Amino acid sequence: MQISFISHEYPPVSGGGSTALHEYASGLATRGHAVQVVTVGTGAHDTVDTEDGVQVVRLAAGRKSLLAPSKAELIRSCAALRLKSMPHLRRHEPEVLVAFFAFPAGFLAAPLAAKLNIPLVVSLRGSDVPGFSAKRLGVFGPLLPYLFRRATRHAAAVVPNGRRLADMAAPYLHTGSRVQVIPNGVDTLRFAPQGAEHGSMGGPLRVLFVGQMIARKQCLVLAQALHEVAARGVPLQVSFAGSGPLEQDIRRIVSSLDPVVGVTFTGHVPRNAIADLYGAHDVLVHLSQAEGVSNVLMEALSSGLCLVAADTAVDAAIDGVPRQAPAEDGGIILLPVDCGPVVLGATLAGLACNRSLVEEQQRLARRTALKNSWQVRVGELEDLLTGSIAGCQAS
Repeated sequence: MQISFISHEYPPVSGGGSTALHEYASGLATRGHAVQVVTVGTGAHDTVDTEDGVQVVRLAAGRKSLLAPSKAELIRSCAALRLKSMPHLRRHEPEVLVAFFAFPAGFLAAPLAAKLNIPLVVSLRGSDVPGFSAKRLGVFGPLLPYLFRRATRHAAAVVPNGRRLADMAAPYLHTGSRVQVIPNGVDTLRFAPQGAEHGSMGGPLRVLFVGQMIARKQCLVLAQALHEVAARGVPLQVSFAGSGPLEQDIRRIVSSLDPVVGVTFTGHVPRNAIADLYGAHDVLVHLSQAEGVSNVLMEALSSGLCLVAADTAVDAAIDGVPRQAPAEDGGIILLPVDCGPVVLGATLAGLACNRSLVEEQQRLARRTALKNSWQVRVGELEDLLTGSIAGCQAS
């Protein structure tokens, strides 16, 4: 197949969508397909490169941030994708166009696919779905229901990355829309337990938070829970990896902690170092109030970490995970999203004092990840794209 993807983010620009797109594009290229990604770069000029067998077109749009774009960067990215994508697409001659995110990519790709007379597949990632997190889109947030409907109206398929996301999108989809959930996978070779060092039980339990320090991730709940752990006199070593508007609040909360609980702030960790970060910890805390299938969650499971997660952060599309809190299975200690600092603190203190439970859940975590690899997910998307092309040709 000749396949083109369009997205406002792709490595080295980071984000969950960026990571997933790289896995899909490179995975399809490995299977012998001609794959192109049209995206926005951070340079001053448009570039065309071949990376992992994928033709990557990076359009210059004045973007500097490797993290979430500013409002101005998002607007310029939209303009670049709308005005400069078509010549690159025509040269590649795709049989199908895949938009990563309903907005901006899907909204911008819909007229491009129509002009090329090829099917459009829209991959839903989270913040592009109305009701998920409108704040991420700034000035476009109030317009998202309209933009979403325009993006998906004539799509050959809409592909949410989780069942919860599919449910959120359903009221905004047109009657008869083809919806197929394909959750995020994980690279089980890159993210793997790191030998004897992993899970070492000789010192304090090593707890990790990875993500944006924003309200939706409930990172303040974790910071407050550490006081509950310290009050019990239980040693713990905690790392906050990431950045965001709540970082200073977190630092203030943990500044008065008893030294029995140590806290480290790593800042943003680049993708080439994230596997080692997982390998240096025993437990990941993931309390997101809204999530598709999180790359962080999947990577931590594959790395053999025990997860303490909110029920809203663990999607039912993941094979082998518990469905309803409270529960312990599949490598995950599942808590209600509103568990609060007291319950979370008691849970972490309990794990620190029960290392056999941690080790058991670490083994189950790896088993869960092996059922949900990127190899499996790429095959599912390959089948969907093949069917979309056949359906377009038949009509």
